[in-house]
Amino acid sequence: MALLQVDPRQLLYSQCCVKPFFKDGKTVENTITGLVNGTLSPENIPIMRVCILPDGTMHSLDNRRLYAFKEAINRGSTFRTVTVERSSNLNSLKWKMNNSSSENWSQVVVKFDCRPYRN
Repeated sequence: MALLQVDPRQLLYSQCCVKPFFKDGKTVENTITGLVNGTLSPENIPIMRVCILPDGTMHSLDNRRLYAFKEAINRGSTFRTVTVERSSNLNSLKWKMNNSSSENWSQVVVKFDCRPYRN
């Protein structure tokens, strides 16, 4: 497992939208608040997996965590880097990107009904 320290603001999403809750039921908003007020640190959050493409861009496979980190920094949190795991699972990345297409992978929308895009 290759671990890297990266600025989450340099990472791109792999989906156009994220749901406001993590799989464990915790809210993304409460995670952001905790990161900003210091009751949470990036080390309290599971490590994100990222894929590095041949052009050097890095896309997260864990978009809600990426959103929480980016928003926390935007709202005044003091951390600037997080630990990520380099993933070679390009099939998962391609699936996410093809099923939830975006015109701009640097932005994501939070919404309850975040269904994969279907042709």
